[in-house]
Amino acid sequence: MKPKIFRPAPATRKVADIKPGNIIHKQLSSELEERIRKLESIFAEVFKRTHEEWLDSFRRDLNPESQIRLWEAMASAYQTFLGKHALSLPAKKEALGLLCSGQNSSSARLRYLSREEADEVMRLFSSALAQSQKPFQPN
Repeated sequence: MKPKIFRPAPATRKVADIKPGNIIHKQLSSELEERIRKLESIFAEVFKRTHEEWLDSFRRDLNPESQIRLWEAMASAYQTFLGKHALSLPAKKEALGLLCSGQNSSSARLRYLSREEADEVMRLFSSALAQSQKPFQPN
């Protein structure tokens, strides 16, 4: 008989209990701020944040440029995907949710996108990440 292995239950937290980290960078370079403005316009419909909220978030990142590159890869995938598909607002939000989670599309709970669409948006993201060493050019 195999001995039972003790596995602690995963820790759970209420979203309301999660607090943002400290501000690490009091100011971002004008070049980074310009890149953030491009992201704001791309995601404005589905990710409603003020310019200050966007900046505040990146100021809390240890390496804001790497996080901006990640968002730029999401933006590239998102724009390419929307260019091929006419989606409802909830479907657009679901696509962004997939991109933000970075999870395998096969394990995602989908309500508005088909499994094929979810796979496509994640393939586009993977491709954009591979290209993220190059400067971002909005579509």
